[in-house]
Amino acid sequence: MSAVFDLLAGLSEVLSEQGEEELASSKMGRVAFEIAARLEKNVEDSDIQGEILSDDEKEEQHSRDAVAAATADLGYSASSCNRIFQRVYGISPRQYLSGLKLKKAKLLLMEPELSVEAVSTRLGYKDIAHFSRQFKRWTGESPGKFRARFHV
Repeated sequence: MSAVFDLLAGLSEVLSEQGEEELASSKMGRVAFEIAARLEKNVEDSDIQGEILSDDEKEEQHSRDAVAAATADLGYSASSCNRIFQRVYGISPRQYLSGLKLKKAKLLLMEPELSVEAVSTRLGYKDIAHFSRQFKRWTGESPGKFRARFHV
C-alpha cells in the first residue's frame, strides 16, 4: 500500500510539473499557479504559525481566510480567482486546500515518533477529536487505523 501511495505521489508530481509549465504560459494559469503556491505555503507553515482551530466552523473560517489571503493582491476579485482556479485545476481553492491538509496529515501520521495528538497540533487543530473526525471524513478511517496500516 505504501509503495502504491509513493508511486501515485511521484506520478502526480511529474504530471503536475509538466502541466505547470504549460499553465504558467497563460495569464489564467499564472494566477491559478500563484494561488496554489500560496495555499501550499499556508499548509506548510501551519505548525509554525501556531494557528489553533477548535471546531468545524473555525476550520471552515480558516479555510476561507486562507483562500482570501492567497487571492488578496492578485488584482482580481475573490470570485474571479475562484473561477480561474476552478477552470485551471478542476477543483475549488478550498478543495485544493483540504487536499493539501490531508496529504500533510497522512505524511505526518507515517512518522512513528509523532503521536496522533502531535500531528493534530501541527496541522493547527486544538482538539484531537476534531482532527480525528475531519480525517475520518476525508479518508473513511480514523488516524490511528490509517497509521496502523503502515506501522505494524
